[in-house]
Amino acid sequence: MGKFDTLDLFTPEDLMMFEDYSVLAKGGCNQFVDIGANIGLHSLVAKKLGFKVVAYEPDPVNFEYLTKNF
Repeated sequence: MGKFDTLDLFTPEDLMMFEDYSVLAKGGCNQFVDIGANIGLHSLVAKKLGFKVVAYEPDPVNFEYLTKNF
């Protein structure tokens, strides 16, 4: 998927959260649960950082995109 340091897809707040995810991954956390995953952008970041990802999205249209992203 490439780098996650662009503002084209993510806000500065998103990028700060991704840094938190990185700290958690380095600290030994290996599970990421994304409730209301939308199309899975945060889940993809977590997956790239090495997390085992469980993502749930109730909206059928977004769920279709989510499954395509994985």
